[in-house]
Amino acid sequence: FFFSSRRRHTRSLCDWSSDVCSSDLAGARLILVTPPFYDDQVSPRPFVYNDVLKRYADWLLAQREQGWLVVDLHHAMTAEVARRRRADPKFTFQPDGVHPNDAGHWFVASRLIAALGDAQAASAENPQAMLRQAGVPVELLPLVTERAQLRRDAYVGAAGHKRPGLAKGLTIPEAEEAAAKLDAKIQSLWK
Repeated sequence: FFFSSRRRHTRSLCDWSSDVCSSDLAGARLILVTPPFYDDQVSPRPFVYNDVLKRYADWLLAQREQGWLVVDLHHAMTAEVARRRRADPKFTFQPDGVHPNDAGHWFVASRLIAALGDAQAASAENPQAMLRQAGVPVELLPLVTERAQLRRDAYVGAAGHKRPGLAKGLTIPEAEEAAAKLDAKIQSLWK
């Protein structure tokens, strides 16, 4: 069920996006990303859920023949976890099996950065090292993170999502006002 449902919804999204993205709307192109690794070792199920995600990832990658832009996160992340577990059998990017820790977030980000064409930035050990490489003040990172979290909490809350562990968040106008203040701090450091 999961696989056929995801495949159907992905086809619908791509059909919609080809109509929208082929118009004169901002020259946007849809880039799909295969699902991340699921850590069955940390959060076991009655079946190997990562195998289900691999099957979906393989299907997405096969759609490149139809001209779809697909970044392969799944196989890269699965291989990286396997590589690291040879040295540390308890290694994980996802302490709960799903949600990445800081190292997991950086792995995902670095794969996307590489896919978008910046191999040098993607090769950095962590976000701070990437910023230093680029001559960007590392002090920007907590401000950018805070701004993203403000907006995430506001928009997720406005959508009615009840994800455990997420703050209720400000209203969208309040969050945007607070984000604008952070933007000013970010711009002052950026100079």
